[in-house]
Amino acid sequence: YSDVLPSLNLAYTVDKENLVRFAASKAITRPNYDNMFIGGNVQGFNDTLPNNETVTYGNVGLKPMSSKQFDLSWEHYYNNGSLFALTYFHKNVDNFITSKTLTGQSIGLVSPDTGKDLWTVNQIVNGGGGKINGIETQINHAFNNGFGVVANYTYTDATAPGTSYQDQLNVFTLSSKHNVNLVGYWENSVYSARLAYNWRSKYMVREGDKYYGNRMHDSYGSLDLSLGWNITDNLRLTFDAINLLKQDDIQYGAAGKNTTVKNSLKEGYPAWSFMGETTYRVGLNAKF
Repeated sequence: YSDVLPSLNLAYTVDKENLVRFAASKAITRPNYDNMFIGGNVQGFNDTLPNNETVTYGNVGLKPMSSKQFDLSWEHYYNNGSLFALTYFHKNVDNFITSKTLTGQSIGLVSPDTGKDLWTVNQIVNGGGGKINGIETQINHAFNNGFGVVANYTYTDATAPGTSYQDQLNVFTLSSKHNVNLVGYWENSVYSARLAYNWRSKYMVREGDKYYGNRMHDSYGSLDLSLGWNITDNLRLTFDAINLLKQDDIQYGAAGKNTTVKNSLKEGYPAWSFMGETTYRVGLNAKF
């Protein structure tokens, strides 16, 4: 295949404090090699779990996923190191890479635990497209004493035909409707401290060739601390603490009863969860 990928970027200075930007482009994302292998990926063979026999075939003829997109933003620089910005963005995505699923198929291979040649067959295919519209707000405010705050919020309306996915849900993969970031910091020429909270609402995880391939990830937030000390001009000591609130990672089934996903991924069934823990990291950086 061949493609033309134009892009346009414009910026207009309204006055010394206000700037308007516009960007438009077309982009492609080529399919992963894993999705193009013709050989089948077999799961559930002789694992003693009933109705768990699944085979996934790649597709060498996959087309790249393409996106036509634009965004329009207004930036207001109201002080040294301080900014308020508002952005609207739109994406039109084509050629999703997804899977077409057939149940109760005979492939010439009998599973020893069931004694049956009865499989769920996934074929990786291009499956239509969808649209993304959203608004992002951002503020960066720097005080004169080394303190500052950075905050942003993004609202994303991302929809796609449910027929593009095995779970029949009309939501984009890995897309949250709400994203929030809030950062407070203090710094001077020797020391720095940064406390950041990042949160996103629930989102869909899809891995077509995995046992838990279509699952909803619950909303998740993490509070992180970062400290730094410039011992010399060339030597810096750092300390990081990740997930101070020990937020749990929870994922569960979201597909309807009549879909072809596994029963363990339907209507709220708990797919898996991880108990949150705080991770500490100390680092020493040198430059020469």
